Amino acid sequence: MTITERDKRTLIIGGVALVILLVGYFGVVPMTQSWVAARERIAVGEVELAQLRQQAALTARERARLATYFGVGARQPVPPLAEARLNLMNDVESILKSANVNIESINPQASRPLREAPHLTRVSLRIDTTCSLVDLARCLARLHESERLILVDRINATVVEDRPGQVKASVVLLTLARSQEVRP
Repeated sequence: MTITERDKRTLIIGGVALVILLVGYFGVVPMTQSWVAARERIAVGEVELAQLRQQAALTARERARLATYFGVGARQPVPPLAEARLNLMNDVESILKSANVNIESINPQASRPLREAPHLTRVSLRIDTTCSLVDLARCLARLHESERLILVDRINATVVEDRPGQVKASVVLLTLARSQEVRP
């Protein structure tokens, strides 16, 4: 049996068609599917990025709102427990002295976990002082302006009978600390 020219052309055309089909099936189709999957991942990534940008904007607005209520210290990161205790003691002593408030005693209070955020701990100090009402108000204003978060938990003040314009005050101040190291 001999192969005619017509049969040769048919075999060549069939072989070329088979190669084209195989290249298309094993090359172009997977590449197209990969491209479609990549486009879908990009679309999902764009949606996630938009959500993260929205969350970042919301966080920035919330931080600004908190700063108006709690001072610029609300924008600072929350330190570990030992650092927070030391910072609170040093900052409070410095602020009280700059406000001309005479410190009679400073008593650290027991640290307690914050119910609303178990990873945070309340670090408190009780300060007893006798000063003028103006000096006490100046002190409270400076606490609000502190670089670190210092909140007034409680304040009790009574007028000193034998010294006009003076009050005996007991102020409990607090800050927040990380209860444990947060691992990324």
